[in-house]
Amino acid sequence: LAVKEVQALVETIMEAGARLIRSKAAYAPSAHRASEHPKKDGTLTEFAVGETYPKTVKALVDHWKKKGITRPKKNLILTMSEGRADILNRLAQRERLKAGLLGPESTRVNDRDFHRHDRVRLTKSSSTYGVGAGDTGTVTKVTAEKLSIFLDSGHVVRLSTKHYEAIELGYAMTHASARHLSSRRAFIMFEGVSPASELSEIRRRDWSSQVHVYAQTT
Repeated sequence: LAVKEVQALVETIMEAGARLIRSKAAYAPSAHRASEHPKKDGTLTEFAVGETYPKTVKALVDHWKKKGITRPKKNLILTMSEGRADILNRLAQRERLKAGLLGPESTRVNDRDFHRHDRVRLTKSSSTYGVGAGDTGTVTKVTAEKLSIFLDSGHVVRLSTKHYEAIELGYAMTHASARHLSSRRAFIMFEGVSPASELSEIRRRDWSSQVHVYAQTT
């Protein structure tokens, strides 16, 4: 993103209802975290720009884990594409594993390992299990072929991973997948591949949370 595009992005988020508190060193060549000033309304408390994608992602995850590592439900990571969401999900899960916050036991579904206490998102509806596409929750028990999940709606489901495989990690999601969700903080990885579409997704949300945006310069 060029500086002009970054400025337009800040203005767009502010128009969507988030108040810009401070954007310290926003255009520095490396990602920089601005101080937080929590408010009751939507607040853009941080806007950081990194010179490379890996550095920008690292800055986002490093900041997310200060709050989200223990309370991931209230600290949602958002991005535009499924591929980037998958990368961010794996990084967030790795940080929780390193911190000892996930159970050692796991089961593998679609090349992903799911542990006890992982945040997950279900992507297909099933009348058999009484779940809907987009349901989110926390894994409470793991066996070789079953996952017990306490859904955010308040009930527990027990899924056979042989018959239901539409499970993803739920730390990071695309804007489209998270439209129905709210969180105390939103950590946005602005990809910039399709800026118009990405800005449109940002405009859709009613920003009632603290907002932290990360983008990569060109």
